[in-house]
Amino acid sequence: LLLGMSATRRGSMDVLITKKLATQLEALLPPTATELPLSHNTQVAALMGLGLLYSDTGHRRMVEVCLKELGRPPGPELENCVDRESYSLTAGLALGMITMGKGEQLVSGGLADLSLPSVLHNHMAGGPRPAPTSSSRERPPSYQIKEGDAINIDVTSPGATLALGMMYWRSNN
Repeated sequence: LLLGMSATRRGSMDVLITKKLATQLEALLPPTATELPLSHNTQVAALMGLGLLYSDTGHRRMVEVCLKELGRPPGPELENCVDRESYSLTAGLALGMITMGKGEQLVSGGLADLSLPSVLHNHMAGGPRPAPTSSSRERPPSYQIKEGDAINIDVTSPGATLALGMMYWRSNN
């Protein structure tokens, strides 16, 4: 249902559908919202729906959300490694759809301060995990997965590679 609504309104940035997706995606909920038990498959569908709904727009807030979700550290709800990988891959696809073919425009324009190519390269090649922002929700750490301060490229590299490739699609760069 989430994917179907998003696909029919592809690239429209429809506010009503965004609100529906936000109820199923923790990253779009306000920090003070009550935590709801959300199915992993539903969260993945909502994240992909976000990419469809905002495709080819370069919308700053949605780019930030997808970038944050791409490198999301493990928490108690993401104990299964397969689940983490699918979520990260979907975040990369959604980010790629939002920025499709707009690499040079975004990097030199309104999203220059995000330094998307270098952040995505960091998720592909590894490096230190970025510091959490003050607006992000505080989540308890995972008790089963210990990753340290470095990005786990086994989880983030496929999604980051797709996002960077889609971002520079047909740009001859």
